[in-house]
Amino acid sequence: MTDSSKIDEGLYSRQLYVFGHEAMKRMSSSDVLLVGVDGLGIEIAKNIVLAGVKSLTLFDNTPTALADLGTQFYLSEIGEPRAKASLPQLKELNPYVEVSVFDSAPELPFDALAQPTMAEALLSHKRFQVVVVVNQSHKVALALNEAQRKLSPTGCTVVTESRGTFASIFNDFGDSFVVTDPNGNEPASFLISGITAEKESVVACVEEQRHNLEDGAHVTFRGVRGMTALNDCAPRPVKVLSPDTFSIGDTSGLPAYEGGGMAIEVKMPVTMHFEPLRAKLTALPCMGVDLLVSDFAKMDRPEQLHIAFQAGHRFVEEHGRMPRPRNEEDANTLVALCQAVATDHGLTEWKPDTDLLRQFAYQYAGATAPMCGTVGGIVAQEVLKATSGKFTPISQWLFFDALEAVPPGLTEAECAPVGSRYDSQIAIFGQTMQKTIAGYRLFLVGAGAIGCEMLKNWALMGIASGPGGSITVTDMDTIERSNLNRQFLFRNQDVGKLKSACAAAAAASINPDLQGKIHPMADRVGEETEHIFGDEFFANIDCVANALDNMEARRYVDRRCVFFRKPLMESGTLGTRGNTQVVLPDITESYSSSQDPPEASIAICTLKNFPNAIEHTIQWGRDLFEGVFANGPQQVNQFLKFTRNALAAAGGPGAASDADILRQYVEHMSEEAGFKDILDSIAGLLRADRPTTFEGCVAWARHQFEHHFANNIKQLLFNFPPDAVTSNGHLFWTAPKLCPTPLVFDPAEPSHLSFIEAASRLIAQVFGIPVPDEVEQPLAQAGGTHGTTAAGYRILLDAVVVPEFVPASNVKIHTVDSEAAAEAEAAGGSLNEDQMSRLLTEAAGLPAPSSLGDLVEVSPLEFEKDDDSNFHIDFVTAVANLRASNYGIQNADRHKIKGIAGRIIPAIATTTALVTGLICLETLKVIRQEKNIEAYKNAFINLALPFVTFSEPVAPAVTKFREHSWTLWDCIEINGNPTIEEINTQIERDYNVSIFMISSGVSMLYAIFMDMKKQAARLKARLTDVLEEVLHKPVEDHIHSVVLILSASDNDTDEDVDFPFIKVNIRK
Repeated sequence: MTDSSKIDEGLYSRQLYVFGHEAMKRMSSSDVLLVGVDGLGIEIAKNIVLAGVKSLTLFDNTPTALADLGTQFYLSEIGEPRAKASLPQLKELNPYVEVSVFDSAPELPFDALAQPTMAEALLSHKRFQVVVVVNQSHKVALALNEAQRKLSPTGCTVVTESRGTFASIFNDFGDSFVVTDPNGNEPASFLISGITAEKESVVACVEEQRHNLEDGAHVTFRGVRGMTALNDCAPRPVKVLSPDTFSIGDTSGLPAYEGGGMAIEVKMPVTMHFEPLRAKLTALPCMGVDLLVSDFAKMDRPEQLHIAFQAGHRFVEEHGRMPRPRNEEDANTLVALCQAVATDHGLTEWKPDTDLLRQFAYQYAGATAPMCGTVGGIVAQEVLKATSGKFTPISQWLFFDALEAVPPGLTEAECAPVGSRYDSQIAIFGQTMQKTIAGYRLFLVGAGAIGCEMLKNWALMGIASGPGGSITVTDMDTIERSNLNRQFLFRNQDVGKLKSACAAAAAASINPDLQGKIHPMADRVGEETEHIFGDEFFANIDCVANALDNMEARRYVDRRCVFFRKPLMESGTLGTRGNTQVVLPDITESYSSSQDPPEASIAICTLKNFPNAIEHTIQWGRDLFEGVFANGPQQVNQFLKFTRNALAAAGGPGAASDADILRQYVEHMSEEAGFKDILDSIAGLLRADRPTTFEGCVAWARHQFEHHFANNIKQLLFNFPPDAVTSNGHLFWTAPKLCPTPLVFDPAEPSHLSFIEAASRLIAQVFGIPVPDEVEQPLAQAGGTHGTTAAGYRILLDAVVVPEFVPASNVKIHTVDSEAAAEAEAAGGSLNEDQMSRLLTEAAGLPAPSSLGDLVEVSPLEFEKDDDSNFHIDFVTAVANLRASNYGIQNADRHKIKGIAGRIIPAIATTTALVTGLICLETLKVIRQEKNIEAYKNAFINLALPFVTFSEPVAPAVTKFREHSWTLWDCIEINGNPTIEEINTQIERDYNVSIFMISSGVSMLYAIFMDMKKQAARLKARLTDVLEEVLHKPVEDHIHSVVLILSASDNDTDEDVDFPFIKVNIRK
């Protein structure tokens, strides 16, 4: 970056929620050297540049070969040096990163770097924080590692290789590497109910709260009464006693705890020790010491691969080439070299796994894009850890393999090169598999971050590149600037264009064989587009890949894949976390078979009156925005439309009194939930002194401040004074309830003025009122994009008269949600005269329709988090922090509030690359129609910890009924357009059951409890006729089949039977 003190929040929006500003600033001042720009190297480079380091220097003078095109997406011209050829497109990825090629010695080969003097000369070019060595000999890696330690004692080295479906990663981050944040989790904070004064003081959380701390965590305190020395104390180490208690050491010399307070976790730096590569090559890696195990089903493999990679280098040194694919002589030689390496290192306990080592030799010369993506994502994240100090690095080895993706029975002839861009992949999977890949038909749902990575991998792999192959990608979104940090197929000039079209064009430019084979669409996949993505569409695809970011859409696609019996490749990310899941007809459960628990919701009474965390006040601010600027104006427009129509129906202006029209409105709306709130909302916006000028907007905002942050708090304290006690004699204001304090408006207080600015400008937008010149320049806003003057607002505020507030004695404030629910339930049902009278009294606060003049409609606002000039986030920030100040809650910065209020999903390129690489490896198994569930791997990763693990997919649950059995993949098919009676007869005869209800979707078609006349008519009617009657629309031609859900009971036991769905093929 040109200025490391400033972070472009528009570009790095999603990444900032992973790394934070401080880590990003450290990254943006770091220089990185990348030695090796092949398929794996370019993946690492791409991820590093997107992340935003200061500079990336490339070293690779190797001429581009045809086989490079199968993994390196920035190469196209054969013979051009790989680093130089990759430079222009890498530069385009991020304008803040200086990308260059080391050109002091343009003819210098890699092998020359094995000489210490040459390695030191390269590293003297710049003081690199990180040196990354990719697919180089260990002699080169050793020389560079030792030169880095000599020239930059605090510098780091990452050494990585990817050979076929095998990979290794090695980290050396120096003798004392400091990790500032080991896991990236938000520091825990929670209310406390007690602290004992003793040698091993015990802290207790308030009822129903858990601290979620671990032994060794550190905490400080805020707001503690009595034992005040703990407030903002130096972090104290924690010993966990139970989920809701922990000890903090000696407090025996402190005054007694009197109440209140919050414990706040403090992240403490951790120092890690690394040893150089030379020391670690001669010893076998040990889990928990210097080895991260990626697959616990392969615990024996790291020791084998540790030796195998060294033997591979010896083979190349002795023969001047790599082992030939599937060549038995070369495989035998490499196995023997493995034994020699172990002997030379004195590793007498090492025993060769000959079969595994032969597979390693067979694939050594091969490369495939999914492996490059997988390893490149992990390695790039290690580089970012080295530059930022955030997250725990791998200590020190990681070995990985995806051997299950390789077809059995391959021969040397089958894996021999054919002179194509896919030769490196053919070396692993064979020519037959490559032809199958080329003819495959895939449907990609989503062209965002995962979608871009997916299309890049598919293009490099050659998916759909041959006869019969096709890729369809759909995404209704257009490209935004915040996408460019992760969705690497897009450029600045693409902002505003359709994602699917741009991604398809970029993928075809990577591999010209895909020209005309990728079909972009802009349709959402959902019930409303089943005429597009219906029977014919699914009949012409082989597999579906989800690249979606919401659960509802994922579940819908999953249901369609089950219905059409198509494999589904599912993947997702959340910051440094990611997962993949393979869904296969008859073999695995579906995506929807298991679900995460729902997010914990905030009690309504907590939001309205008793917040105790910043998250509560942020949600309240977000709700206030929706209520005042979105829902309120919509309700106003409905009211205005109703009054116009009522006047017209009565014969025009003057034909009906205002009271008559208001009564009609009350009668019309009285059944609406929350009607009283609707009346209040309309009255609040259309009152007699509603804004008509910007001065009025400022006055409105000033009154809103008084209402929300002073008067409402005064009313709450009137109902529940600070010394109020409950019926049990306990203080009412006891944790988790925090006793609030009304705010006194002060125009010199920035947060107060920020509210006035945001609220006045937003209400001006609602009423279409222009902003005058004297306040056109926005106020300064910490972390925002606004200007510097407040004089105009202060002049306008001086003219506002704020009436004195007197608390009302008849206001009821609910303290628990159950009270509010009971009152709402009691108010439900038809209105009696009394209730109608009360509502009419409420409606008296509405403006007289005749007084509205030419006001036809107002403009509801749609919340938009990514436009920093629209004042939406500024409003929520001001509201959240003002309300937090009411309750003594620590304020939050604008960035944090934007993330929570905007429900921003943290995302980084490294996790995306890793997850997509893993799911593409699984796709290769699907393409070759692997039926053994044990060959598949679902993945769960957290690059921050780091943690990578795999599990076998879960088989579908089997339901048994007498001699029958079925899973979610099974259905009972019926052809034609039968009557309901014919369906009943067939099922009841074949399964000896009694059907008591038939439904389709949410519509009931038949039930034994129906009116007898309707029941008889439904039984005799054809299925399509019943559907048209129930749905009030014709069964369209594109619908070939209908899904029915039966409710039936066993005729022998009278117990309910869990039937599979019924698929009626109405066009057969």
